[in-house]
Amino acid sequence: NIIKKPNKSLKIQEGTHFARVEGNDLTLYFEYSGYCKNRKGENGFVFSIGGDVNIPFDKLVCYGFDLLNDPHKTHKIKPFLIKHDGLTKKLKLPFNNSLSKDDQFHIALFCELPRCIKLGKDYITATLFYKDALKIKRFSVFLEFVRNHPKWVRIYDVTSGDPRLIKDLRPKYQQGVSVYYEDKYKNIESEKALVYFFER
Repeated sequence: NIIKKPNKSLKIQEGTHFARVEGNDLTLYFEYSGYCKNRKGENGFVFSIGGDVNIPFDKLVCYGFDLLNDPHKTHKIKPFLIKHDGLTKKLKLPFNNSLSKDDQFHIALFCELPRCIKLGKDYITATLFYKDALKIKRFSVFLEFVRNHPKWVRIYDVTSGDPRLIKDLRPKYQQGVSVYYEDKYKNIESEKALVYFFER
């Protein structure tokens, strides 16, 4: 993910990644907020979605919301595919109204990736790729494992060079059949690739 063309038109101030693992199925939810720094404006937010199984875009359960204009999530927005349809898909989610320079935004994307997580050892990535000298104020990653709980979860930084172990991530809490993990950062670099490696 880190070699892809960076997004230079939007300044990210806060970001949240949520991943739910149930059996072999993965559900993803992303939220980003910030402002437009491009004098030409911007009409949408680009997401990169990938997994081990290629689900054709026309069969992909994926939609988003412009939370600044629709805080109650009443109007789903369908993203459109940029470039080829493969294991990794670049999607653009349009804003309800195009942004001008310095306009704020708050956007969310929901996506289902069935059969893309296997039992045993596997991983989930959280990638930031917004080329900016200013750091992102707050970034959070939340993981939920339903029933098949991990024996361990380890975080690696794979931004550049060899993977570097950051820490073992401990469960935050358990509720019903799910166990939850949280990983939070303040003033994180705008180009960062994290891997959450686990075994179930």
